[in-house]
Amino acid sequence: MKNLNHTVLLPYTSRGFHLLRYDAPVKIWQALIVGIVMAGCGLPLPWSPLLVIPLAFLFAGLAGAKSPKEATKLAFFAATAYFSGHLLWLPISFAGFL
Repeated sequence: MKNLNHTVLLPYTSRGFHLLRYDAPVKIWQALIVGIVMAGCGLPLPWSPLLVIPLAFLFAGLAGAKSPKEATKLAFFAATAYFSGHLLWLPISFAGFL
């Protein structure tokens, strides 16, 4: 069994396959942005079915992580941003009842 070394292979070009690798801080910012976008798409609004798009980006980032520890960090930051976005939505959603 070949070791793929936790890389994501992008489409073939004339120079061969390109490996998707970023520095850790860039990936953390991407995970935070994906989490915030997921929170916006997960609300009961007309664009809720679009939640699968940022989720696909999150899974691609997790698949491209160098180690399980890095994948755990990325998932943690995405989940933190996701739940923070949902907590910010609560006062807005109950504003009509108060």
